[in-house]
Amino acid sequence: MRVVVTGGAGRLGRYVCSAVMRHHEVVVADRAATVPDGRIVVDVLDVESLRKALAGADAVIHLAGVDYDFHERGEDTLRVNALGTWNVLEVSAQAGVRRVVVCSSVAAMGLHEMRDDWKPRQLPITEEHPVSPVEPYSVSKAVAETMARSFVDGNSLEVVCLRPCTVVTAENLDALLDPDGQIFLGEYISATDCGEAFLAALDAASPGFGPYLVAADDTLSPRNTLEFLSESLGELPATVDHERYRADPRASAFDTTAIRRALGWAPRTTRAELRTTLMCGD
Repeated sequence: MRVVVTGGAGRLGRYVCSAVMRHHEVVVADRAATVPDGRIVVDVLDVESLRKALAGADAVIHLAGVDYDFHERGEDTLRVNALGTWNVLEVSAQAGVRRVVVCSSVAAMGLHEMRDDWKPRQLPITEEHPVSPVEPYSVSKAVAETMARSFVDGNSLEVVCLRPCTVVTAENLDALLDPDGQIFLGEYISATDCGEAFLAALDAASPGFGPYLVAADDTLSPRNTLEFLSESLGELPATVDHERYRADPRASAFDTTAIRRALGWAPRTTRAELRTTLMCGD
């Protein structure tokens, strides 16, 4: 299968391409000014460049966008992440692409904003949790999800939507493991495991739309989950699956049951294994 990966030269893109190329032909489409041989220069805001990039593609993985920790103007974030996603979906439908896997984020739920007035409705958090973003990046991801679902509802395209938690790469590993750093919900996914999730979304026979949470089984904190969440949130939500956290005191604040059932994917890397996995390869 010929798979075009927008944003394939980016931080997450490298890991996604590495996973996908084990089973499929990968074409990296990125807006980098200089790209190695075999890659296509594309701007998701330029429809004509997208048409050229997606010609002949069987599937598309859409990663290109403004990341959460890049301090762009809100209007630029919304333009690239929302309009760019619309362009990719529309051109994919016109080009006869069989499946598009869209990279959303848990931020679409409002969960990256660390607002004083925000608390999850329950623990663990599932895909049914209300979506209530208020800042540009989070709003852009929520809008992109709505756009993606519209193509599915209109029977014009098969789309799978993934919501990765904080993606841990070799570059941000030390900062995220810093015990003095901001943990908040402590959610994460190793870049290698995240790459495998995108491969699973490509290969699943009947994946459904999702959106599916992509999270590790544990947290970035070495402490017990309910202990640090009680401090981070001020108080725990009224609904907590205490049996889950008794069985595994460091279990994630996010439930990945849905993606396990739909795509057959499960995280492999724990906090203790992050350095070995990311610095030495999987």
